[in-house]
Amino acid sequence: MTRVWGQTLLIALSLLTVPFDGVLPAGRHHVGTAIVAIRTEDLLVVAADSKTTRLDAPDVSTNTCKIQEAAGVFFAVAGLRRSTDGDFDVPALAARACRAPGTLGDKVAAFEQAMQVPLKAALVRIRDAAPDYYRGRERRHASFVEVAFFANEGGKPRFLVRDFKARESEQNVLSIEVGTAELLRPGFALLGEAREMGDFLEANPIVDRMNPIEAARALLDRAATAHPETVGLPIDVVQLDGQAVRWVDRKAECGP
Repeated sequence: MTRVWGQTLLIALSLLTVPFDGVLPAGRHHVGTAIVAIRTEDLLVVAADSKTTRLDAPDVSTNTCKIQEAAGVFFAVAGLRRSTDGDFDVPALAARACRAPGTLGDKVAAFEQAMQVPLKAALVRIRDAAPDYYRGRERRHASFVEVAFFANEGGKPRFLVRDFKARESEQNVLSIEVGTAELLRPGFALLGEAREMGDFLEANPIVDRMNPIEAARALLDRAATAHPETVGLPIDVVQLDGQAVRWVDRKAECGP
């Protein structure tokens, strides 16, 4: 769930119903978890943990480069990332959208459209193969996928989010609800395993006055302590100032 503090949040929800025929066999879907963004007057700091687990085998995990870049635009995915059979691959769709022409908003809009059919197909498969996971999130109206896009544009860092939820009608017709948000003013955005990070932030207002890099590390450390089964170190951290990009922490395997 995306949680945002201390800034204006622009939200628009649209219900996207995508036609789908038949039932695909179940695939192994990889799930990512925790992303933090902190905006100050001058900087944007984005941090992510490294752990990715498998939906069908939660005890199987790998280290993942969750903050990725394509054509000068960065993105990070929380929730369902990809399937091992290649039919569903959120990072690949995000990278393709980043390479499309236009503004950051244009690229994010292209990604939103590209997600509709593959996400619908993936959720149909998950509904059949992992009904407890699917029903639990659908009934709580929780996001299945959250994707943050960020870049320097017009002399300022921008941070946009798209989150995707499932809705079912009384006739069991599955639709995709898309939420949009932008971190416009100083504050925090938490994606993925956000509850404990949000509670920690509210209980420790001093975090709001910390250096944003240290604050991001503290929040992800909290998430890793609360959910070691899904959130894991090390942490990757990148900073944007409107003109330049600086990697603060980056796993060696995630380098150029």
